[in-house]
Formats: sequence, C-alpha cells, structure tokens
Amino acid sequence: FGISLPDSPAAQYGYGSPVNGAPAPGDLVFWAEGGGGITHVGIATGNGTAIDANVAGGVVQETPIDAIPGYVGATRLL
Repeated sequence: FGISLPDSPAAQYGYGSPVNGAPAPGDLVFWAEGGGGITHVGIATGNGTAIDANVAGGVVQETPIDAIPGYVGATRLL
C-alpha cells in the first residue's frame, strides 16, 4: 500500500488518524504497558480483538484488546 512505518511503537502512534470509538479491522492499536510511554502495537481484527506478537516468544496471537493492560488508543492509516 506504499506505507512505511518506523520500528518504534511510540513513533508509529503519530501516523494516520486517531480512531474515535472501537477500532476497525486493520487499525493499529497501541498500549503503554507498565504505565510509561507506548511500548506495544498490534493490528485490530474487529469485535474488540487484535493480533500482536508477545515479547517473550514472538508468537503472533489474537487477543482481546482489553486483555493487555494499558490500552492507549488506535490510529487508522488508510
């Protein structure tokens, strides 16, 4: 789609348009785990879930967005 993103989740949060309401499939969703800045990003799949890779093993999984502490919000790139 011709979109380039930086590697940092915090930097990615500045791309696209903020999403008001529930994220739609394809939106980027962001978390600030541990109360600091943005540390984690996933891709919304719809129905309140997102795919993401956990840090420990790098396994991609579909997870409820609210199951990961520190949800910050979502952005829409397209």
